[in-house]
Amino acid sequence: MSALLTNQQWHDVLSASGFAAVTELSPHPETDLPEQAVFLAQKPFLMQEERPIAVSPATYLIFADDMGLAAAMQTQLHTSSTILVQKGEQFQQLSPDRFLIRPCSREDLHTLIETLEGGCPEHIVYLWGLDSPAGEVTPSLLKESVDTVCLSLLFLVQVLQQKIPNGPRLSIVTSGVQPLSSENGASSIVQAPLYGLVRVLASEHPELPSKLITLSEAKAGIYSSTEIQALCDELQIQTNDAEILLRDSARFVNRIERVPLSERLRSDRVLADPSMSFHLETTASGTLDALQLSTNARRSPGPGEVEIAIAATSLNFKDVALVMGLIPAEPGDGKEEITLGIECAGTIVSVGEGVIDLQIGDEVIAMAANCFAPFVTTDARLVARKPALWSIEEAATVTAVFMTAYYALHRLAHLRKGERVLIHSAAGGVGLAAIQIVQAAGGEIFATAGSPEKRAYLHALGVQHVLDSRSLSFADEIMRLTNGEGIDIVLNSLSGSAAEKSLSVLRSFGRFLEIGKRDFFENKKLGLRPFGRCLSYFAIDLGRMLVEDRDTVRTLLQELAGLFEQGIYRPLPYEVFQLAQIQDAFRYMLQSRHIGKLVVNLQRQYASVLHKSVTQTLALRPDASYLVTGGLGGFGLATAAWLAAHGARHLVLVSRRGQPLPEDLPIIEALRAAGIQLLMEAVDVTEEDAVKALLDKIQTAFPPLRGLFHAAMVLDDRPLAQLDEAAWTKALAPKMLGAWNLHLHTRHLPLDFFVLYSSASTLVGNQGQGNYVAGNLFLEKLAHYRRAQGLPAFSIGWGALNEVGYVSRNAATLHHLDLNGIQAMQPQQALDLFGYVIQREREHACIAVLDWEKLNAACPSSLSRTRWSHLLPRAQEESSGGTCIPALVEMTPEERLNSLSTSFLQKLGQVLGCSISDIDPQQSLTDLGLDSLMAMELRNRIKQDLHIDIPTVQLLRPQSIADLVSWMMRQFSSKESSRQATRHVPTPSAKEAVLKH
Repeated sequence: MSALLTNQQWHDVLSASGFAAVTELSPHPETDLPEQAVFLAQKPFLMQEERPIAVSPATYLIFADDMGLAAAMQTQLHTSSTILVQKGEQFQQLSPDRFLIRPCSREDLHTLIETLEGGCPEHIVYLWGLDSPAGEVTPSLLKESVDTVCLSLLFLVQVLQQKIPNGPRLSIVTSGVQPLSSENGASSIVQAPLYGLVRVLASEHPELPSKLITLSEAKAGIYSSTEIQALCDELQIQTNDAEILLRDSARFVNRIERVPLSERLRSDRVLADPSMSFHLETTASGTLDALQLSTNARRSPGPGEVEIAIAATSLNFKDVALVMGLIPAEPGDGKEEITLGIECAGTIVSVGEGVIDLQIGDEVIAMAANCFAPFVTTDARLVARKPALWSIEEAATVTAVFMTAYYALHRLAHLRKGERVLIHSAAGGVGLAAIQIVQAAGGEIFATAGSPEKRAYLHALGVQHVLDSRSLSFADEIMRLTNGEGIDIVLNSLSGSAAEKSLSVLRSFGRFLEIGKRDFFENKKLGLRPFGRCLSYFAIDLGRMLVEDRDTVRTLLQELAGLFEQGIYRPLPYEVFQLAQIQDAFRYMLQSRHIGKLVVNLQRQYASVLHKSVTQTLALRPDASYLVTGGLGGFGLATAAWLAAHGARHLVLVSRRGQPLPEDLPIIEALRAAGIQLLMEAVDVTEEDAVKALLDKIQTAFPPLRGLFHAAMVLDDRPLAQLDEAAWTKALAPKMLGAWNLHLHTRHLPLDFFVLYSSASTLVGNQGQGNYVAGNLFLEKLAHYRRAQGLPAFSIGWGALNEVGYVSRNAATLHHLDLNGIQAMQPQQALDLFGYVIQREREHACIAVLDWEKLNAACPSSLSRTRWSHLLPRAQEESSGGTCIPALVEMTPEERLNSLSTSFLQKLGQVLGCSISDIDPQQSLTDLGLDSLMAMELRNRIKQDLHIDIPTVQLLRPQSIADLVSWMMRQFSSKESSRQATRHVPTPSAKEAVLKH
């Protein structure tokens, strides 16, 4: 970065340019003017948009507003003719280019289209929504205004579909309904249902390309000339954008974004808060790419504990095995997440009650959970003073490996002078510690290692018998070297046949020390015949000891600390990685290239840390009332139970019938048994008087109302072509009028929550749900409207839900939704997420499990798809130079083979840590050094990115890379053929199945 700007100025420039999570890496972070600095920032990847195509139709048919915008547009569109359609009391043709029609009249619309000379124009501009009243309106005026605007458009579409199969382009113009994030709020929520209806129109009728254009709110009934010109310019270009927002000459497009539940900070900025720390975690099993640093709160030491500022920690194979999913989390690893890092070296910064032999400022070595962190709090029994002459990195190499080897060889095997000891993987941490222990005890060592370099190193340490761990011939070689006598002790970390061979070389009274875990977790069988020689078998699990036998750990650690201080045991060889290189350290260990230990230095190092907002468990007031509309069944009743679980003790549950169904009675009885006071009422929330009466009754019979959850809904799904006024009102009114009545009559109340249950259907404009989507869009804009007035409000778009509601009762719909990328969630999972997002001070969020690739394929409208195209895997792959499935499908067989080959080599290079140019396609993967662990990571990468699952055994077969890629080609072609054959086979009700909850 240029030194002409300060660091803060660069932060401001990057933020202003749309970049987020700006992180600064500098050797001197304490100054704002370092000599050198690197800035890391991220910005959503947007696919390259096509250049606008200029279009200038001969005639525009404009459904004119009453405020003069249509007249102003006529002068701007002077190169084309315009026909104006205005609202009137009866059909009337005033001139060849001016008509009056009755709103909501199919008959007049039929007559209009038939009367137009030269047929229907190529472009229809719909401005009637601009006449909607703004601000607070009566419920009856709200309903009348929405029906006028929406039903008129709906009936126009129905007429066009009948008269003109390949219809004109439609541009629907609104104002004030879709604010920018920097603006106060939606001023005209009356137009919100129109917004939702147009989304469904775009989804159902791709033959009528529909564009939604939103203007600023008119000032004193007048739109700015600049914005009128921008509107006319927009009408004369053809782009792939379905929703446009104009602000003077600025043009914005609508894009769906994932809600950021976290942000990235530089590690030193996290630690600037003395209450905060961070640790290493994995977000997915089976790949090292899922490793990340994540914030957590520091924990003060309790009685018998100390807090350590960690300077260095070392990596153990168990950490890699946990991340790769080779072994599950054990006791002490955490019930909900894997903990990584079990040892460290650092300085005590805090001491708990009862700790007398350790003090603040002591440099120590220690065992603890989550040691890839700047701070850790642990049991004082697991801590010992660091040898005075050792560096902090040297101290980090010894604790876990010497504890394991010392306990195994001395406490369990009772190693004696002159005994023969087989040490597997002897160039690793435990192996090198065991070599020192056996040498100090006067034993004879037989060691194995996996590479010539490692075997040469062991010879240099004075180990006389060094064998190959990657061949089972080590057993025969041992019997030859010992004249058939065998050995006394095996320190084993190998699995499968190698472990059985190791057992076979033990002579009578031999001891087998198992420090590996894989055979245990896979429940491998072991024959008992060898134990006829009076053999002993010991399983060593340091992690379990740290949880269940800390007194033994304390004794061992104190013994070892004395031996370290005396110089009897020495630090192990090590390689150092910095904090920002933790993922590289894991990959290096996975590749088995190192000798000794891998140490991560945490001193004065900086890295990117994922900061997750600490959200407290939602606690509701036991002395308040909470109202749930639609609360006597389905997801509304599930919400009521969730409110009770979070502290609510007075619930008002209303529905049209006022009573739960028989299958819902157990939940009602459980609430009452838990001491919850229930008020169940039959209320039609679309009736203003009924809502007022309900609120009056709550005021007199229950504690003050502090929360409102509007979950009422009615479904009447049908395509737009079959939607009439009755069906429109049936689904719209409970959403829109119910919410508006509740808003009008609770504005004066000090509510904590005003929550509106919307649907994920608003995101995509679900086909067959024009009425439902319109109602839900009103809820979302009402939340924005209330927040602009300083009132509490939150709208939540729910995805498909299991167990409760419509989807749970309709298996065919559930299956169809899944095929189209909408997967059902468990209600409890959805509500748990809801408890998190409701505290995030947002006005709207959507909780849904969506497969954007499937959903995109199911959406017929290319205009609608642009709103989420950047969320597709293809966009991610193109941004990283990878290959995507849709692209492969379109390729010729030769192109596909070349693309698969390139992608495979890229992923192989990432796993092996080499460039593609270093890989010979005629070599096998095993020739390149790929072992079973690396094969597992390669398999996971290919499966994630290319959707091709290659068994690990297939990767390790003696075949060339070229042959393997050909096998992948056959697998992909077979899978694609099957997918194409079944892609368009509908379920019995697929055409009518829609997103519901």
